[in-house]
Amino acid sequence: MPYPLDSYLHLTQADARAQFERILARRPASPGSRQEAFFPVETLLCFGASFRVNGHGYGGANITRAPEPVPQLARLFRRSPGSIIRKMSNLDGSSPNGAKNDVIVALELTRDVPAYLAIYQRLLLASRAAGISAVQLPDFLELVPHDSPADIGAFFEIDLIPDWQMEQAVQIEIDAWQQKAPDIPTAETERLAVAGQRIGQQRFAKDVLRNYQRTCAFCGLRADAIPNSRHLLIASHVKPWRDATGRERLDAHNGIAACPTHDVAFDQGLVTVADDLTIVRAPHLRDAAAADERVAHNFGAAGMLDRLLVPSPAASPGGAYLQWHREHVWGGVHKIIP
Repeated sequence: MPYPLDSYLHLTQADARAQFERILARRPASPGSRQEAFFPVETLLCFGASFRVNGHGYGGANITRAPEPVPQLARLFRRSPGSIIRKMSNLDGSSPNGAKNDVIVALELTRDVPAYLAIYQRLLLASRAAGISAVQLPDFLELVPHDSPADIGAFFEIDLIPDWQMEQAVQIEIDAWQQKAPDIPTAETERLAVAGQRIGQQRFAKDVLRNYQRTCAFCGLRADAIPNSRHLLIASHVKPWRDATGRERLDAHNGIAACPTHDVAFDQGLVTVADDLTIVRAPHLRDAAAADERVAHNFGAAGMLDRLLVPSPAASPGGAYLQWHREHVWGGVHKIIP
């Protein structure tokens, strides 16, 4: 019997604490036995995990490599990592055998993300009251302090993907979702699909900015050097989102951290990157920088590095993505570099 929707949306701190205490008393399920149903606190935290982990990338042999918070949630809930990933898939509607109630819960949570973040904060406070440490259940959404409204502006990175591109991308998913939950209006399933894409872009952005240590790879601007600053960097797709496959859109190797000026220049093909990470300026951009000190301020030797800055131990952008950019973005305007 599924929990009513109010058990998720209006979960009190006291009820959450009681559920955590029951989880702590739970014994791990023996192999082959049926798992205990997920409490609302478990489902809500699995939904939050989707902001940090693409569950579709893990299963079978690599399930043990799923990053935080999947292993922490699995240990805390006395469940397998695969169980956590499956619940995440149920919530985003991608599991063919997922419970309809999970889809309905996810629809409501995506309707008002700030409200979900407030629920998440209550969950953390309740878990600490139940004796669960920050090691057992880390603040994986980084919403400290937990007793004041979440700063939604700080939580979300810049998302430049227009709605119409998102809506086009999810059309192929709509039919499958309607077969699973035919009584949910098409507009609602489309909204859930678009929300899933937005959540995926947040994961991509945070992964890329973390990989580059929140530093512009073209000029070296460190966002964290400026107190109380936000949105000074953008996770720029090397192969543009509109041209990428679903997997490529979420692949951090298809991203470069850039300040807004250099993000636009890269997106328009004014600059590209060679396989050895040399930054190549378009001929007319070099000429403009030589003739105008204001252009040189951003694109000359003082404003742009000669080589893409990839701080150790960060991963460099994928070679196939760089080649695509040279051939289709840069190559659409200029002679393709060797």
